[in-house]
Order: sequence, then structure tokens, then C-alpha cells
Amino acid sequence: MEQEGATKPAKKLGTKMLPSVRTTETMKNVGKLAFRPDSFTIRQIMQQLGLSYGTVRQINARSLAGKKRCKTKTHHLSDKQVAQRVLKVPSLLEHIKRVNSDFYVKHVLKPLFKKNIPEFYGKQAKSVALHHDSAAAHTALTTVWFLQNNNYRFIPAADWSNSPDLSPMDYSINRILRDVCGNIRPKILLV
Repeated sequence: MEQEGATKPAKKLGTKMLPSVRTTETMKNVGKLAFRPDSFTIRQIMQQLGLSYGTVRQINARSLAGKKRCKTKTHHLSDKQVAQRVLKVPSLLEHIKRVNSDFYVKHVLKPLFKKNIPEFYGKQAKSVALHHDSAAAHTALTTVWFLQNNNYRFIPAADWSNSPDLSPMDYSINRILRDVCGNIRPKILLV
């Protein structure tokens, strides 16, 4: 083909043969954006400088020695939301103060054991054991007496543990429930 005058197409270089994007100038620019008091996120840095996500991560990990952790997205409240919370928090705190052991037994435990547990567990309802945390209403003598007098199974405070291996409800079931029910909006709000 070469003798007849046809030329070979130019050989395409692989990405490994291209010059590195991580130049000293690029690293300085990433460092400036990352070390500001109101530092940019990785996505903001990549959009600002026209770099890929991986390049910004590599510069942060290797060149900046991982000294700067780019901030994650957080929820910011608008001024209107802040004003609403300032107005509504005192009334919420008043509602929370009402939750003493008598309120807890009457409005939470009784309906739970009479209606919810039999509905969820059916024939196995008697084998369900209640696992509390250390909230004042949960540890009050009135609550413990109610559970003991009605022969409901519960884990006493002396047997509680903060270990994720020994407290599966806090670390396992809540995650599963959140994953399963996360996108479901409640039709009735129980207060």
C-alpha cells in the first residue's frame, strides 16, 4: 500500500500516553479552592476547573497528601425556615415535656401491645421482647411496673449494651426499615 502512495492512518495514542492533567498549576488551583474557609466540594472544583472527578480526588489524595477533606453537601436553612423554627420549637418542647412515663404507658405501650404487635407478629406476638433506650420515660418505675404486671417481655436496663453487635435494633433493623420505607409517605400521622 505504501508503494502505491496510500499512507497509513496515524496511530492513536492511548490515554496513558497523553500528558498528565495533574500539573503543578492545576494542583495549586485545586489547593486554593480546597483550602478556602468556605471550601468547595469536589464537584464544584471539577466544574470550576474543568477537571474530572477522579483527577480532583487524585490531586487531593496524592498531591495534597489527603490533608484536606472536601466538604460534603449539607442541608442549609433559608432565613424563612430559621424564623419558622424559632417560632415552632418552643411549642414542640412543650409537647415533649408531656411525655412522661404515664403518657408513654397510656399512649405508646398500651396501643403497641394491644394492637400493633399482634397485628405484625400474629401467633408469635407473645415471643416479642421490647428493647428500650435510656430515655426517662422508658426507664421510669411506672413503665417497668406496667411491663412486669402485664407479663410483657422486655430487656431490662441492666442488660442493655451500646455495642452494635449486642443491640441489633439500633444498628440493623433501623437501617433496613429506612431502606424499605424511605420513599413511602405516611398516610396518617400519629401524634
